[in-house]
Amino acid sequence: MKHFISILFVFLSLQTFSQKPQEQWVKNVRGEFAITADMVGTAIDAKESARADAKRRAIEQVCGQRVNIWDKMELSAAGESFNSLAVVQTDGEIVEFEVVKEDFEKSAVRSSEMIFYCIANVKVRTGIRPDPNFSAKADGIRSVYFESETLNVSVTPLRDCYLKIFIFENQGTGYLLYPNVNEPSKQLFANQTVAFPQVDEWAITKETDKPRETNQIVFVCTKTDWQFPATETSRSEIEKWIMKIPADQRYIDIKTIEIRER
Repeated sequence: MKHFISILFVFLSLQTFSQKPQEQWVKNVRGEFAITADMVGTAIDAKESARADAKRRAIEQVCGQRVNIWDKMELSAAGESFNSLAVVQTDGEIVEFEVVKEDFEKSAVRSSEMIFYCIANVKVRTGIRPDPNFSAKADGIRSVYFESETLNVSVTPLRDCYLKIFIFENQGTGYLLYPNVNEPSKQLFANQTVAFPQVDEWAITKETDKPRETNQIVFVCTKTDWQFPATETSRSEIEKWIMKIPADQRYIDIKTIEIRER
C-alpha cells in the first residue's frame, strides 16, 4: 500500500441556521488527481483520490465558502499518495454518489503528469450539523508498526455511545475490526475508558510485497447501535454506510499507521 496524506475537511454552511435538513444534487462535478512520472502510484490510488476530490467539491458547491481545514494532517516522509474521507465532520454530507465517467488524460500544465478525473452526480444533505458535545478519544496507536506486532487501543467517549472500528486498505478494501464474532457490540459509557481488543489479539499484517504500506484505522462512534454487515469488505461500501448516519448522530476519528517489514 502507498503512503497517505489524510486531510479531513470541515465546512461551515452559509445556511447554518436551516431549520431542517435539505438535499441537493450537484450534477457533473469533477474531481481530479495528478500522477507524475516520478511518483509511485496506482490506478486505484488515483481513482479513490479523484472521487474524494469530487465529493469535496460537491460539498463546497452546496455549503458555500470553505472557511476552515481541520488541523488533523498526516503526511508520510515520501508523500506518495493522497486520500481523504469526505464525510468526516462536515455540515454538508454526501448521501449518494453516482460516477458518470472516469478516465486518464494528459495534463495541460505539465507534460510529465497524467490526470485521473472523476465526473459524478452527488447528492449533498445540509442542515444536520455535528453535535459538538459528541466525541471520543482513541489512544495507544503508534504511527509505525512492524509486521506481526499486535494492535492495542483504548477508547474514551465523552457520552454514551456504540463503537465500530474499521481498517481501510490502500487497494480499496476494508473490513470491520470491531465488533466481531468474539467481541459483540456493547454500549460504551461516558468518560469510561475501554481497551481493545478484549478477547483475541489483533495482529498487524502487511498485504503487499512492498517494504512499507499504510492502513487507516477508522473509529465510528454512534449514539445508537447502527448495524453494519460484517461480511462487507469494500471501502466504498463502508463509506456509504457511514454516509447514511446523520452528522449529529456520529463521531469519526481516523488514525494512519505505517506497516514495515522487520
